[in-house]
Amino acid sequence: MNNLFRTLIPLLFGLVYAVSGYGQQAEKTFVDGVFTYRVLADGGVELVKCDKKAAGDIQFPQSVTFEGKSYPITAIGDFAFIDCEDVARISLPTNLQTIGYRSFYGCRNLSSINIPNKVTSIGVEAFNYCTGLTKIVIPASVNEIGDGAFWHNWALKSIVVDVANKDYVDVNGVLFSKNWTRLISYPAGKTDQTFTLPANTTTIGAGAFSNCKDLVSIVLPKDLVEIRRYAFQECNRLTSITIPKSIDVIESGVFNGCTSLRQVSLPKKLKHIGNYAFENCASLANIVISDGVTEIGNRAFAGCSELKSVAIPRTLEVMGDEAFSECDLLSSIHLFGTKPPKVGTNAFSPKVFEKATLYVKYYAVDAYKHAEDWTNFQFIYRERATYRPYGTNY
Repeated sequence: MNNLFRTLIPLLFGLVYAVSGYGQQAEKTFVDGVFTYRVLADGGVELVKCDKKAAGDIQFPQSVTFEGKSYPITAIGDFAFIDCEDVARISLPTNLQTIGYRSFYGCRNLSSINIPNKVTSIGVEAFNYCTGLTKIVIPASVNEIGDGAFWHNWALKSIVVDVANKDYVDVNGVLFSKNWTRLISYPAGKTDQTFTLPANTTTIGAGAFSNCKDLVSIVLPKDLVEIRRYAFQECNRLTSITIPKSIDVIESGVFNGCTSLRQVSLPKKLKHIGNYAFENCASLANIVISDGVTEIGNRAFAGCSELKSVAIPRTLEVMGDEAFSECDLLSSIHLFGTKPPKVGTNAFSPKVFEKATLYVKYYAVDAYKHAEDWTNFQFIYRERATYRPYGTNY
């Protein structure tokens, strides 16, 4: 039996190898200078990697030769130029069709790049942290732009779209979908202090206003239904914002690092506040969380160093890890639920346990005093029946 077993094992491995390799060709990659290419099935090549030693200006040829055959360069692959910080200007080949995920991520000294007229797709975060770019021109051929394609581009002042493009349009250098329903990117280098979104805008894209350090006021349309992750991250001069009543989720990091934000009006329809949503909003003194919110994410209000009072709705079920950590001035916590919500690790700073007062409904005091997540608080008081947090309808 043992001899038979030893005989069958190599045969089985051989069969698996043969089946898995059946009909497949070995991937062909080759190196040309500082670039690594991969031959594609469509007869072109994809630039897979640029050596980080690349520096200065790069002008691509229209084609490259491998094993005696000429191939047009049709794709820039995912992460191809990631962190190539010494590249200054890039001239891409005219046959290029796709720019991949994070293709030019972290090319911090890149000051100029062309997007050729055959490009149809620009990947997610393709030009993220290209902090030297001041202008991007989108040709008519582009029909797909991924989330955060121009995120963290602090010097970017304008995104210009060819008027013949069927899917995208720019309005004074701000990138929208063709019908203006989706704002994709507001260039961080624009110096305007106020901006009003078109009335028919329903979506603000990921990182759309990120690092817009000159904006003091942003007026959102009443029919807005979606604000994507980190949409207003580090808008450091933004002082107040009213979130339309149609919004039911605040995604991760939407107002992260808005250090001047003093007042925010949350909609009654809101159900979820994401991780890091208001992290490091250092000027925020009071917050009323809408009745209907069931979950507050990890570090949602962490680092709100001026926060003194918060109202927690009766609907809250889960408060994430470090949700209110580093909020050392927090002194009043109003809880409207009779059932204590589940609290994550280090949701509050140790200093808050010592001095903050929990205000709870008179018939819920015992529940909070015996709830494991709330026993660290020294002061628990019965809330007066007439209390309404800052004019809300609790």
